[in-house]
Amino acid sequence: MPFYRPKSFLKLVLIGFALVMLPLIIAVIDAAIRVDRIAEQSQRTVSRAVQVLQGSRTLAVQATDMERYVKQFQVLGDESLFHAYVETHDRFQQVAHNLVAIIRDAAQEQQLAALTTKEQSLFEAVQTHLRSGHRPASLRVAGGGADLWCSGLLGHFCGADLTSHSPN
Repeated sequence: MPFYRPKSFLKLVLIGFALVMLPLIIAVIDAAIRVDRIAEQSQRTVSRAVQVLQGSRTLAVQATDMERYVKQFQVLGDESLFHAYVETHDRFQQVAHNLVAIIRDAAQEQQLAALTTKEQSLFEAVQTHLRSGHRPASLRVAGGGADLWCSGLLGHFCGADLTSHSPN
């Protein structure tokens, strides 16, 4: 079995240098590929975090809007305010549904589930109250006649049960 034998010392040095450099070149290429993968993963993570932040801000704005619509509806009794409340509720539910698909943390998923459950129960209570023929102004939360949302949907859920007081 014949080996390749360089005819000059320079060729021998270059072949030796190439054999020594080959593992280093492979290591540099591997490191570049790994850094690229980490950069892509970081970009996806940051993008997901931005989406969650935007979604949570949207939920906060919509919860505030719903509270405002209900309070205005209580005072004015204008049906357009109630319809705006229902539309905002639908958007709230859609954003919450979209956030469920993005969130990867179990604790955040539980908090979002608690928030949407509380909001849904408030929504159903408002609808039940109004369907039963009560005036909007009689819509209150149990416990001292506090306002319906008791600044609690966003302030870690006030936990009060809704009741309907008889109209005056």
